[in-house]
Amino acid sequence: MRIYEIDAGLRGFPTVAPVRVPVTIVDNDPPMVSLHGGAAVTEGAAARFTVRLTSPPRRETIVRYVVRQNDPFVIYRGDFVAPGDLGLKSVRLNQGQMSATFSVPTVGDDVDEADGSVRVTLETGVGYTLAAPRYQEVAVADDDPAVLTLEDPGFVFEGGTARFKVRSTSPGKGGLTVSYEAAESGNFFAASSLGVRSVRFPDGSRTAVISIPTVDDSLWDPQGTLTVSLRAGSGYVLGAPSSATIGVYDLARDRGFDTDEGDSDDGSVPDPDPDEEPEPEPKSDSESVGEPGSDGVPGDGGEPSQAGGGDEPSQACGSAAALAVKARANHDALANTAGNRKERNDWWRAWIALSAKTGTYNTPLTAAEARALESGDARWTPYRQALECVEGAP
Repeated sequence: MRIYEIDAGLRGFPTVAPVRVPVTIVDNDPPMVSLHGGAAVTEGAAARFTVRLTSPPRRETIVRYVVRQNDPFVIYRGDFVAPGDLGLKSVRLNQGQMSATFSVPTVGDDVDEADGSVRVTLETGVGYTLAAPRYQEVAVADDDPAVLTLEDPGFVFEGGTARFKVRSTSPGKGGLTVSYEAAESGNFFAASSLGVRSVRFPDGSRTAVISIPTVDDSLWDPQGTLTVSLRAGSGYVLGAPSSATIGVYDLARDRGFDTDEGDSDDGSVPDPDPDEEPEPEPKSDSESVGEPGSDGVPGDGGEPSQAGGGDEPSQACGSAAALAVKARANHDALANTAGNRKERNDWWRAWIALSAKTGTYNTPLTAAEARALESGDARWTPYRQALECVEGAP
């Protein structure tokens, strides 16, 4: 507003001069209120919020707000606010007070849950109007370790991959890594896939997958098992179940092929001790017993006696039991890997043939097969000779 003073002026001409007059304008509009959230908290600490007014209230003002927790569109939600601290609340501002801070307590517990948030929304009321922002949230972090359990696929066939699912009660944070141990009975997995290993949870995921491939071959291994056990570690605790055992089955196309260690071993036939040489079998009364150094010649100097009308068993037959023990020792000395499977299988079958082992899924090695092996490995010569004797070959 401008005010001017007009005088008659000189020589009849009016003059105009401005005049300053102080004017007070009184605003009769209510203050506008906005909301501001504080820093993120860990469960058990209070989330803080502040309301701010654009002008001092002329009288005491009560600002209303509603407390909720978590985004309503989040599938996994943490539970951090007690029921009594949720819902419609209010904060009081005295006359002339431009801001006020209030807090929403959170609950600290021992339950692992997803991180969440405290959400506050301003409501309309008397003596103020709403301005942006009218909605704020404060993040709440869970401080309890994840609880892990293990799910197994039930079974797997040779050539497939066994996949165990590790489930977590909360999403993986910062690349959670879990340690586990895998062990098998049978011959379906490479040694490099077994033992103590680890799997990493994708960030934000509740599931990690342990994948252990089988070794596909043409040997007949009727059945085996694979056991995976979770191990204790940092950032998680083990729930139940934390271990799982599945069946592993061979393919029908492999039936009829030789297998490695197909022993049912029900305990009825004990395994020989590789470190203990077997005692020689006693000779029957019908067999000739010569004096030392006589090479089987009777003590009276006569002709060698005939046992059952046949020849004396050769030295190769007499060594069959000892060779059986050595064949088993050769088998056991080889690591159980895919590369050693064929050689292990040959020694195992030689042990069966020379020891007359029964109760196995396997077939005894023949002298003809030993002869083929001998052509590439001279160690098989005494085994071939013993097998020929056992089979009655000349």
